[in-house]
Amino acid sequence: MSAKIALYKDQLPKIKSLNVLKIYTIIGTTASLLAIFLGFVFGREGKIFSEYVFEIFLCIIVLLLIGYIYIRERLKLHRYAETVYFVHFVNHLIRDTLAYIQNNKPQDIDNRIQEILFAIATSFSILTGKTCTCVLEEMRPTNNGSFEVVSVNKDFLADDVIDRMSKRDNFKHYIDDNTDFKNLWYSINGCSRYYLCNNVRKEWKARKYQHSYFKIKDVGEPELVTFLGLFSFVTRWPLNFRSCLILPIRFIGDAEPPVSGSNSGKSTNGNGWDFWGFLCIYCNSTKVFNHRYGPELGLSFADLLYVFLNQLKKQISSKEA
Repeated sequence: MSAKIALYKDQLPKIKSLNVLKIYTIIGTTASLLAIFLGFVFGREGKIFSEYVFEIFLCIIVLLLIGYIYIRERLKLHRYAETVYFVHFVNHLIRDTLAYIQNNKPQDIDNRIQEILFAIATSFSILTGKTCTCVLEEMRPTNNGSFEVVSVNKDFLADDVIDRMSKRDNFKHYIDDNTDFKNLWYSINGCSRYYLCNNVRKEWKARKYQHSYFKIKDVGEPELVTFLGLFSFVTRWPLNFRSCLILPIRFIGDAEPPVSGSNSGKSTNGNGWDFWGFLCIYCNSTKVFNHRYGPELGLSFADLLYVFLNQLKKQISSKEA
Protein backbone atom coordinates (compact mmCIF):
# COMPACT_ATOMS: atom_id res chain seq x y z
CA MET A 1 0.00 0.00 0.00
CA SER A 2 1.42 3.39 -0.96
CA ALA A 3 2.06 6.02 1.69
CA LYS A 4 -0.51 8.37 0.20
CA ILE A 5 -3.28 5.76 0.14
CA ALA A 6 -2.45 4.90 3.74
CA LEU A 7 -2.62 8.60 4.63
CA TYR A 8 -6.04 8.85 2.97
CA LYS A 9 -7.29 5.83 4.92
CA ASP A 10 -6.15 7.50 8.14
CA GLN A 11 -8.63 10.30 7.42
CA LEU A 12 -11.58 7.91 7.19
CA PRO A 13 -14.07 8.01 10.10
CA LYS A 14 -13.16 5.64 12.89
CA ILE A 15 -15.74 3.29 14.35
CA LYS A 16 -16.21 4.37 17.96
CA SER A 17 -16.45 1.62 20.56
CA LEU A 18 -18.44 3.99 22.78
CA ASN A 19 -20.84 6.75 21.77
CA VAL A 20 -23.76 8.62 23.31
CA LEU A 21 -26.37 6.08 22.27
CA LYS A 22 -24.32 3.17 23.64
CA ILE A 23 -23.81 5.02 26.93
CA TYR A 24 -27.58 5.57 27.21
CA THR A 25 -28.16 1.89 26.52
CA ILE A 26 -25.65 0.83 29.19
CA ILE A 27 -27.10 3.21 31.79
CA GLY A 28 -30.67 2.17 30.99
CA THR A 29 -29.81 -1.53 31.24
CA THR A 30 -27.94 -0.97 34.51
CA ALA A 31 -30.85 0.99 35.96
CA SER A 32 -33.27 -1.80 35.03
CA LEU A 33 -31.12 -4.48 36.66
CA LEU A 34 -30.56 -2.33 39.75
CA ALA A 35 -34.29 -1.73 40.10
CA ILE A 36 -34.94 -5.48 40.16
CA PHE A 37 -32.01 -6.20 42.50
CA LEU A 38 -32.65 -3.36 44.98
CA GLY A 39 -36.38 -4.02 44.94
CA PHE A 40 -35.68 -7.63 45.94
CA VAL A 41 -33.08 -6.67 48.60
CA PHE A 42 -34.97 -3.81 50.22
CA GLY A 43 -38.37 -5.40 49.74
CA ARG A 44 -37.84 -7.13 53.06
CA GLU A 45 -37.71 -3.75 54.81
CA GLY A 46 -41.29 -3.04 53.88
CA LYS A 47 -43.59 -2.78 50.92
CA ILE A 48 -43.60 1.04 50.88
CA PHE A 49 -39.81 1.31 50.60
CA SER A 50 -39.62 -1.21 47.76
CA GLU A 51 -42.30 0.70 45.87
CA TYR A 52 -40.21 3.87 46.19
CA VAL A 53 -37.22 2.04 44.77
CA PHE A 54 -39.19 0.82 41.75
CA GLU A 55 -40.76 4.24 41.15
CA ILE A 56 -37.40 6.04 41.27
CA PHE A 57 -35.74 3.67 38.85
CA LEU A 58 -38.79 3.66 36.60
CA CYS A 59 -38.52 7.46 36.34
CA ILE A 60 -34.81 7.14 35.54
CA ILE A 61 -35.50 4.61 32.78
CA VAL A 62 -38.28 6.73 31.26
CA LEU A 63 -36.09 9.85 31.28
CA LEU A 64 -33.24 7.91 29.66
CA LEU A 65 -35.63 6.57 27.04
CA ILE A 66 -36.85 10.09 26.22
CA GLY A 67 -33.24 11.27 25.90
CA TYR A 68 -32.37 8.28 23.74
CA ILE A 69 -35.29 8.94 21.38
CA TYR A 70 -34.39 12.65 21.20
CA ILE A 71 -30.76 11.92 20.28
CA ARG A 72 -31.81 9.35 17.68
CA GLU A 73 -34.17 11.84 16.07
CA ARG A 74 -31.57 14.60 16.14
CA LEU A 75 -29.03 12.39 14.37
CA LYS A 76 -31.65 11.50 11.71
CA LEU A 77 -29.70 8.37 10.83
CA HIS A 78 -32.87 6.57 9.72
CA ARG A 79 -33.16 9.06 6.86
CA TYR A 80 -30.08 7.62 5.18
CA ALA A 81 -32.16 4.58 4.26
CA GLU A 82 -34.43 6.85 2.22
CA THR A 83 -31.51 8.07 0.11
CA VAL A 84 -30.97 4.59 -1.36
CA TYR A 85 -33.49 5.38 -4.10
CA PHE A 86 -31.53 8.42 -5.22
CA VAL A 87 -28.15 6.68 -5.01
CA HIS A 88 -29.55 4.05 -7.36
CA PHE A 89 -31.09 6.73 -9.59
CA VAL A 90 -27.72 8.50 -9.97
CA ASN A 91 -26.06 5.18 -10.88
CA HIS A 92 -28.90 4.51 -13.32
CA LEU A 93 -28.49 7.87 -15.08
CA ILE A 94 -24.73 7.46 -15.36
CA ARG A 95 -24.99 3.92 -16.73
CA ASP A 96 -27.66 4.83 -19.29
CA THR A 97 -25.92 8.00 -20.48
CA LEU A 98 -22.61 6.24 -21.09
CA ALA A 99 -24.35 3.29 -22.77
CA TYR A 100 -26.36 5.56 -25.08
CA ILE A 101 -23.25 7.48 -26.12
CA GLN A 102 -21.39 4.24 -26.77
CA ASN A 103 -24.28 3.10 -28.99
CA ASN A 104 -24.22 6.41 -30.91
CA LYS A 105 -27.52 7.64 -29.50
CA PRO A 106 -27.64 11.43 -29.01
CA GLN A 107 -27.82 12.64 -25.42
CA ASP A 108 -28.41 16.01 -23.79
CA ILE A 109 -25.40 15.81 -21.46
CA ASP A 110 -26.14 19.08 -19.63
CA ASN A 111 -29.66 17.94 -18.85
CA ARG A 112 -28.42 14.54 -17.67
CA ILE A 113 -25.90 16.16 -15.32
CA GLN A 114 -28.58 18.49 -14.04
CA GLU A 115 -30.79 15.49 -13.24
CA ILE A 116 -27.89 13.86 -11.38
CA LEU A 117 -27.27 17.03 -9.35
CA PHE A 118 -30.97 17.33 -8.56
CA ALA A 119 -31.01 13.72 -7.26
CA ILE A 120 -27.98 14.48 -5.07
CA ALA A 121 -29.57 17.69 -3.76
CA THR A 122 -32.79 15.79 -3.01
CA SER A 123 -30.84 13.17 -1.04
CA PHE A 124 -29.36 15.83 1.22
CA SER A 125 -32.68 17.65 1.51
CA ILE A 126 -34.15 14.40 2.89
CA LEU A 127 -31.22 13.94 5.29
CA THR A 128 -31.25 17.48 6.65
CA GLY A 129 -34.95 18.25 6.49
CA LYS A 130 -33.97 21.51 4.75
CA THR A 131 -33.80 22.52 1.10
CA CYS A 132 -30.33 21.80 -0.27
CA THR A 133 -28.94 22.78 -3.65
CA CYS A 134 -26.11 21.35 -5.69
CA VAL A 135 -23.53 22.98 -8.00
CA LEU A 136 -20.83 21.37 -10.13
CA GLU A 137 -17.58 23.37 -10.22
CA GLU A 138 -14.76 22.70 -12.68
CA MET A 139 -11.11 23.63 -12.22
CA ARG A 140 -9.58 25.20 -15.33
CA PRO A 141 -5.88 26.10 -15.64
CA THR A 142 -4.99 29.72 -16.27
CA ASN A 143 -2.04 31.36 -18.01
CA ASN A 144 -0.36 32.26 -14.71
CA GLY A 145 -0.18 28.62 -13.58
CA SER A 146 -3.08 28.78 -11.16
CA PHE A 147 -6.70 27.57 -11.53
CA GLU A 148 -9.98 29.26 -12.21
CA VAL A 149 -13.14 27.72 -10.73
CA VAL A 150 -16.12 27.75 -13.07
CA SER A 151 -19.70 26.57 -12.49
CA VAL A 152 -20.56 24.21 -15.31
CA ASN A 153 -23.94 22.96 -14.09
CA LYS A 154 -26.39 23.09 -11.17
CA ASP A 155 -29.58 21.44 -10.03
CA PHE A 156 -32.99 22.88 -10.87
CA LEU A 157 -33.31 24.76 -7.56
CA ALA A 158 -29.82 26.28 -7.28
CA ASP A 159 -29.89 30.06 -6.93
CA ASP A 160 -27.81 32.37 -9.10
CA VAL A 161 -26.12 33.77 -5.99
CA ILE A 162 -24.19 30.51 -5.62
CA ASP A 163 -23.72 30.10 -9.37
CA ARG A 164 -20.28 31.31 -10.34
CA MET A 165 -21.26 31.22 -14.02
CA SER A 166 -23.16 34.47 -13.49
CA LYS A 167 -20.05 36.64 -13.77
CA ARG A 168 -20.10 40.39 -13.35
CA ASP A 169 -17.65 42.54 -15.28
CA ASN A 170 -15.98 39.32 -16.50
CA PHE A 171 -14.92 38.60 -12.92
CA LYS A 172 -13.05 35.31 -12.51
CA HIS A 173 -13.11 33.09 -9.46
CA TYR A 174 -9.73 31.61 -8.54
CA ILE A 175 -9.11 28.64 -6.31
CA ASP A 176 -6.87 30.62 -3.93
CA ASP A 177 -9.67 33.11 -3.23
CA ASN A 178 -12.06 30.50 -1.79
CA THR A 179 -11.41 28.89 1.59
CA ASP A 180 -13.25 25.66 0.76
CA PHE A 181 -11.54 24.98 -2.59
CA LYS A 182 -8.15 26.16 -1.35
CA ASN A 183 -8.26 23.88 1.70
CA LEU A 184 -9.11 20.85 -0.42
CA TRP A 185 -6.60 21.58 -3.19
CA TYR A 186 -3.65 22.18 -0.87
CA SER A 187 -4.78 19.72 1.84
CA ILE A 188 -4.63 22.45 4.47
CA ASN A 189 -4.94 21.22 8.06
CA GLY A 190 -5.49 17.69 6.83
CA CYS A 191 -8.56 18.80 4.89
CA SER A 192 -8.25 16.76 1.71
CA ARG A 193 -11.34 14.52 1.72
CA TYR A 194 -14.04 17.17 2.15
CA TYR A 195 -14.76 20.66 3.47
CA LEU A 196 -17.76 20.98 5.77
CA CYS A 197 -18.93 24.19 7.41
CA ASN A 198 -22.27 24.41 9.20
CA ASN A 199 -22.09 28.17 9.70
CA VAL A 200 -20.10 30.13 7.10
CA ARG A 201 -21.14 33.46 8.61
CA LYS A 202 -19.60 32.48 11.91
CA GLU A 203 -16.44 31.29 10.15
CA TRP A 204 -16.20 34.56 8.20
CA LYS A 205 -16.71 36.49 11.43
CA ALA A 206 -13.74 34.59 12.88
CA ARG A 207 -11.73 35.38 9.72
CA LYS A 208 -11.64 31.71 8.77
CA TYR A 209 -13.78 31.87 5.63
CA GLN A 210 -13.21 33.74 2.39
CA HIS A 211 -15.20 33.66 -0.86
CA SER A 212 -14.22 35.17 -4.20
CA TYR A 213 -17.76 36.51 -4.54
CA PHE A 214 -16.84 39.13 -1.93
CA LYS A 215 -14.29 40.60 -4.37
CA ILE A 216 -16.87 41.54 -6.98
CA LYS A 217 -17.03 45.32 -7.19
CA ASP A 218 -20.77 45.81 -6.57
CA VAL A 219 -20.95 43.03 -3.95
CA GLY A 220 -18.06 43.55 -1.55
CA GLU A 221 -17.29 42.06 1.82
CA PRO A 222 -20.06 41.55 4.41
CA GLU A 223 -20.14 44.02 7.28
CA LEU A 224 -19.65 43.35 10.97
CA VAL A 225 -21.78 45.52 13.26
CA THR A 226 -20.88 45.65 16.96
CA PHE A 227 -23.49 46.50 19.59
CA LEU A 228 -22.32 48.01 22.89
CA GLY A 229 -18.96 46.40 22.34
CA LEU A 230 -20.41 43.07 23.47
CA PHE A 231 -22.44 41.67 20.60
CA SER A 232 -21.56 41.58 16.93
CA PHE A 233 -23.72 40.80 13.91
CA VAL A 234 -22.91 40.06 10.28
CA THR A 235 -24.88 42.20 7.82
CA ARG A 236 -24.95 42.51 4.02
CA TRP A 237 -24.30 38.78 3.60
CA PRO A 238 -24.26 38.29 -0.19
CA LEU A 239 -24.22 34.48 -0.34
CA ASN A 240 -27.43 32.53 -0.38
CA PHE A 241 -26.17 29.73 1.87
CA ARG A 242 -25.10 29.37 5.47
CA SER A 243 -23.87 25.78 5.42
CA CYS A 244 -21.81 24.02 2.78
CA LEU A 245 -20.35 20.61 2.06
CA ILE A 246 -17.67 20.68 -0.65
CA LEU A 247 -16.40 17.40 -2.10
CA PRO A 248 -13.48 16.96 -4.51
CA ILE A 249 -14.04 15.20 -7.82
CA ARG A 250 -10.61 13.76 -8.40
CA PHE A 251 -8.14 10.90 -8.38
CA ILE A 252 -5.10 11.35 -6.16
CA GLY A 253 -1.78 9.75 -7.04
CA ASP A 254 1.12 9.06 -4.72
CA ALA A 255 2.71 12.50 -4.81
CA GLU A 256 2.48 15.30 -2.27
CA PRO A 257 -0.33 17.92 -2.49
CA PRO A 258 0.43 20.92 -4.73
CA VAL A 259 2.48 23.76 -3.32
CA SER A 260 0.70 27.06 -2.82
CA GLY A 261 1.36 30.03 -5.04
CA SER A 262 0.89 31.17 -8.61
CA ASN A 263 2.52 28.03 -10.04
CA SER A 264 0.40 25.55 -8.12
CA GLY A 265 -1.15 24.28 -11.32
CA LYS A 266 2.23 23.20 -12.68
CA SER A 267 2.94 21.03 -9.65
CA THR A 268 0.43 18.42 -10.87
CA ASN A 269 2.56 17.44 -13.85
CA GLY A 270 3.51 13.78 -13.62
CA ASN A 271 2.44 13.26 -10.03
CA GLY A 272 -0.53 11.03 -10.76
CA TRP A 273 -3.19 13.59 -9.82
CA ASP A 274 -6.35 14.00 -11.88
CA PHE A 275 -8.37 16.77 -10.23
CA TRP A 276 -11.57 17.59 -12.16
CA GLY A 277 -13.29 19.95 -9.77
CA PHE A 278 -15.78 20.04 -6.91
CA LEU A 279 -19.27 18.87 -6.02
CA CYS A 280 -20.81 21.61 -3.88
CA ILE A 281 -23.86 21.10 -1.67
CA TYR A 282 -25.35 24.21 -0.08
CA CYS A 283 -28.11 24.95 2.43
CA ASN A 284 -29.46 28.26 3.71
CA SER A 285 -29.74 26.96 7.28
CA THR A 286 -27.07 26.32 9.91
CA LYS A 287 -26.10 23.05 11.63
CA VAL A 288 -27.56 20.83 8.92
CA PHE A 289 -24.80 18.46 7.77
CA ASN A 290 -23.85 15.43 9.86
CA HIS A 291 -20.06 15.53 10.24
CA ARG A 292 -19.68 11.75 10.40
CA TYR A 293 -22.03 10.34 7.77
CA GLY A 294 -22.94 13.27 5.48
CA PRO A 295 -19.50 13.58 3.86
CA GLU A 296 -19.33 9.83 3.20
CA LEU A 297 -22.57 9.90 1.21
CA GLY A 298 -21.41 13.02 -0.64
CA LEU A 299 -18.05 11.45 -1.44
CA SER A 300 -19.76 8.41 -2.95
CA PHE A 301 -21.57 10.77 -5.33
CA ALA A 302 -18.34 12.68 -6.06
CA ASP A 303 -16.51 9.45 -6.91
CA LEU A 304 -19.34 8.42 -9.23
CA LEU A 305 -19.15 11.80 -10.94
CA TYR A 306 -15.39 11.42 -11.43
CA VAL A 307 -15.87 8.07 -13.16
CA PHE A 308 -18.77 9.45 -15.20
CA LEU A 309 -17.02 12.64 -16.34
CA ASN A 310 -13.78 10.79 -17.04
CA GLN A 311 -15.51 8.12 -19.13
CA LEU A 312 -17.63 10.76 -20.83
CA LYS A 313 -14.52 12.65 -21.87
CA LYS A 314 -12.87 9.49 -23.22
CA GLN A 315 -15.94 8.39 -25.20
CA ILE A 316 -16.51 11.81 -26.73
CA SER A 317 -12.79 12.13 -27.62
CA SER A 318 -12.72 8.69 -29.24
CA LYS A 319 -15.74 9.51 -31.40
CA GLU A 320 -14.24 12.83 -32.48
CA ALA A 321 -10.94 11.17 -33.43
